[in-house]
Amino acid sequence: MDIQDKKFVFIGGVHRSGKSILFRWLTRHSKISGLCNPEANGKLYRDEGQHFQSVYPPGPEYDGPAGFDASAHLDETSELATQDHARRLLADWEDYWDMEKPVLLENSPPNLVRTRYLQSLFSNTFFIIVLRHPIPVLYEMMRWNADRMDRMLEHWLSCYETFEEDIPHLQNLLLVKYEDLASDPEREIERVLDFLGLKRGRMENNDVKKGENDKHFEVWRKEPLNRYNSFPIPILFRLYCYLRFESRVRRFGYSLFDLHGVQDVQL
Repeated sequence: MDIQDKKFVFIGGVHRSGKSILFRWLTRHSKISGLCNPEANGKLYRDEGQHFQSVYPPGPEYDGPAGFDASAHLDETSELATQDHARRLLADWEDYWDMEKPVLLENSPPNLVRTRYLQSLFSNTFFIIVLRHPIPVLYEMMRWNADRMDRMLEHWLSCYETFEEDIPHLQNLLLVKYEDLASDPEREIERVLDFLGLKRGRMENNDVKKGENDKHFEVWRKEPLNRYNSFPIPILFRLYCYLRFESRVRRFGYSLFDLHGVQDVQL
């Protein structure tokens, strides 16, 4: 097996950002093998390589709803950034890839804060980072996370801001927005395949459901609070979030007031 000819593609982003949808779509391409363990317990973990390796701790071992804290951020200076660890990681994963295919795809949330580290392990790496408006992300994460919404918003920002600091060190990077996948999936998937140097080929329709963001926006407008927030009046909580977070959210092309006004990322 000559891995020098392989492209290692890592998808990253916070939970509920749409990266698993993109992963499933890309694995339908004839040249791409998506890492997947069909025998894994729990459907959500079957395509997340972080759970099928013995090199670094998976996300759930860290603090925070998506498992990102300061110690989860890895780069080329980490003691784990050695060729021995690269060989070990590849050995852990190769049983879950079709090694005959030229593009090997892996999809784990913490890839967002481990781009430089993964780049140091494999010579031909490509990173696809998925973003989605934080409001729908937070409401969907509330299904299993009981933290206050403002703390969850701070977490969303800190994850992407950590990634932002790593961008100048990355060789092959593509940003994908969930909203673009939903509004024009054909164009967006073609842009991803161009980035990977692949022809469009024949692929099935995507899994994005239009209008998913809207139902969460409606809740945010009417009553953005959950039982762990201390603001008795919704409009005061929205104002508090706007004053505290709006400028930071806008850097990633979103707004807490102009919910549908998705702009280009300002990174």
